[in-house]
Formats: sequence, C-alpha cells, structure tokens
Amino acid sequence: MKPFRLKAVLGAGRVASRLTLFVVAASLVFGFGAPLYCTAQPITTEGGSGYFSTPIPLSYQGEAARKVQEKEPVLRRSLIIAAGSFPFSYFYTNLAFDLVRYAVSGFNSLYAPWPFRPIGSVSIDSKETFIRLGVGAGLSLAIGLADILSR
Repeated sequence: MKPFRLKAVLGAGRVASRLTLFVVAASLVFGFGAPLYCTAQPITTEGGSGYFSTPIPLSYQGEAARKVQEKEPVLRRSLIIAAGSFPFSYFYTNLAFDLVRYAVSGFNSLYAPWPFRPIGSVSIDSKETFIRLGVGAGLSLAIGLADILSR
C-alpha cells in the first residue's frame, strides 16, 4: 500500500475550490446578464389601474383565454388519451397475464412474472403476444371511450 500523501489531498481540494469559484463566477455573469422577463405590465381591465408582474406577456394571455373558450373535438381528445394510455395498459396487461400464468402453473419458477423471471424461463409464443397486444389496445380504447362518456 502507498503511504498517505498530503499533497494529493491538498491538490484535490484546490481543484474543487477552483471549480466552485468558476461556478459562482458563471452564475453571477449569467444572473446579471440575463434579461428581465418579469417586468411590470399595465392592467387594462375594468376599473383596474396600476401594474402587475407576470412572466407571460399580455398578448399571450388573451390567446390562452380564447383557447379555453373553444371546445376541443371530442373524438380527437379521446384518441389522444387512448394512445397515451396504451403503454400503461399494455404494461399492466402483461403483468396480469404473467401473474395468472404463474398461478396456473402451480407457482413454478420457470413461469415467474417479468421482474422475477429466471434466464432459462418458458418463453411466450407469438399467439399469446398478439392476445396481450389486443387486450392492451382494447383497454386503452376503453379508457378513451370513458373520456367521451365523462364529458
């Protein structure tokens, strides 16, 4: 073993202090050099006078209010929700199929669910893979239909 060297420890401390000094200097340069986004803007509502501070320019605020008033197409929204929920529904479908398969096999370790599956485990055939995909897609479409019915 090599003896403890004080120079190596002090050298590492110098590197850390230089890095800290660089980070502080860069923060000050970028902090003072950055433009101010939250400037005061005049209030133009009824009876309002004065100024308020917001990071959103006033020209965008009217656009946001208009978008809230417009109704999004129901079918488009439900398809987006169905497509977004597909990965989650497919994951939970695979988990459910694996757990049922593990229980039916008498809790044989070769049929263990995904996170606990050993290397030499029994693989899933293509027919069962397509069944799992179909169930996952059907579940995500049901979630999209539930969104339509809830509106």
